[in-house]
Amino acid sequence: MLSLSLFCYTGNMKLYHASKHRFDVIKRSQAKHEAAEEFGVPEAELQNKIYLTPSVGFAIAMAAGPNGMTSLRDGTISFENADEFDPERPVYVYEVESDDIGAELIEQIDDDQVAVDLDELQPTHVQEFKAKDVFEHYELVKWSRPNELANELKPKFS
Repeated sequence: MLSLSLFCYTGNMKLYHASKHRFDVIKRSQAKHEAAEEFGVPEAELQNKIYLTPSVGFAIAMAAGPNGMTSLRDGTISFENADEFDPERPVYVYEVESDDIGAELIEQIDDDQVAVDLDELQPTHVQEFKAKDVFEHYELVKWSRPNELANELKPKFS
């Protein structure tokens, strides 16, 4: 199981981007979900940018799931449409060097990812995984809406 740690972008490091699709150049894209606000997706995760992470496991998780929302929490992963998960589906992980990106173009989004304000990036390396490889990094749990879980964790006063 992956041990989760806080990440702070500090300069030269390998960063990863993953996709269900094989391509030569990583292009900016904007995540879309009709209920993003309802699910509590932060605005910072919905920008039209290239998202990268220092964690191969996190990158795989972002591309391994079926269509719909994927939730990562405390070393666990859940899928909104888990019945559509294909463990044999290819997942392509693209590696880039942070030094190849101007520091002024990198925005730290959260503890796991940065967003890059470029139209495209040339990867230095591409690896192919299977969607099931995500379970080497995260434990699969039953889907629950992120906001529902947050409400369950709030203290209840009588």
